Amino acid sequence: MDVSFVTRAFYGFAIAMVICMVLGVIAGKLFGGANKRLQKLTAQLVFGGGMVIFMLLIFPRLLGAGK
Repeated sequence: MDVSFVTRAFYGFAIAMVICMVLGVIAGKLFGGANKRLQKLTAQLVFGGGMVIFMLLIFPRLLGAGK
């Protein structure tokens, strides 16, 4: 059964968001030190960077642009 490209894109985006959030929290705890503001900023930067990389590299392939 073939899954539509919209479903593939939606699930891919949802999975990427969860992965980037988890990596952001881990990076914030590891590299943010004791300062909560720095932890939050680090987590947001990792999340944002991960989502940009996902949108530029992986998302077009989920939509079929790399075929």
